[in-house]
Amino acid sequence: MRKVIFLILLLCTTALHAEVKITPSEVYAQAILIERETELVTRFFKPTLQLHHWESVKTDIRPRHVWQKAYMVQMKIVAFQQAQGMIAFTPISIEPRHDYDPRLNLAQNQRILTEIRFIRKLFSIPGEVSIAPKVEGKQPLDVYNKLCEIETRWDDLAGITIDSSPPFAQVLRLNEDINTLMRSLNILDNAIPPAERLKAKMADSLADAFLVLEQVQRLQRMAGLEIIDFSPFRRAEEVTANHVFNLICLTLAELQQVKAQLGLIHAITPPATYQEHKTSSDVVQFLGYVANKLLLIQHL
Repeated sequence: MRKVIFLILLLCTTALHAEVKITPSEVYAQAILIERETELVTRFFKPTLQLHHWESVKTDIRPRHVWQKAYMVQMKIVAFQQAQGMIAFTPISIEPRHDYDPRLNLAQNQRILTEIRFIRKLFSIPGEVSIAPKVEGKQPLDVYNKLCEIETRWDDLAGITIDSSPPFAQVLRLNEDINTLMRSLNILDNAIPPAERLKAKMADSLADAFLVLEQVQRLQRMAGLEIIDFSPFRRAEEVTANHVFNLICLTLAELQQVKAQLGLIHAITPPATYQEHKTSSDVVQFLGYVANKLLLIQHL
């Protein structure tokens, strides 16, 4: 009898500790909720707003890229809150890992929902949002593109045509991660920043961001990690600061893999610091410096 009771208790304990599996479809459904909540905020603040269109990308997006995109959405909500005179909280970072479980993306989306609902509460924004719809067959790419649409709307809501200051702030974060790598590998930083290019444009910033990404991918190859094709993020037409911002953040996501491979699992990327009055020239020069530092890493 005692053995039977013990087995029952053991099974109950195991059940209590069983981890729930979250699918990309569930994360997508929650993104739909975010979109609907965002629509209510838009109707309240800017009912006649002409929204910019997001052109979906098609490439091998992974959960870590979805997490990074959710981080970027949070950054845009922070910009909106600041524009409204609200107290805004810096989005959290996470410990490096090879990739992120969809549960982490669900948690990121929940944080976004909480912030939007707080905005609605403070401004008494009316409207009802139904429960998350049931969707099936969604992949991380679908979630990523949906979050990109949402991010674009928050750009419009905040009334910001972001300049080079936000991308510059993300390059600073990238630089700190590279410093961490170099310290762990006992590599002396004797890299020299390139000469300032006073006539640099946003397209130059994006081109140099790709050069940094290529160096990070070189480290991924050295570590035996899979390489993702980010060529769909290249731009033949007009390049905005958002395109640069996006690619730098994706590069940050890739660098987390390298940190995790080296066992730097507690080396959390620091939050972005507030920057202003930065230009494409500043971004290009700092990206060149970061690329030169990455070139110093010849072994892992």
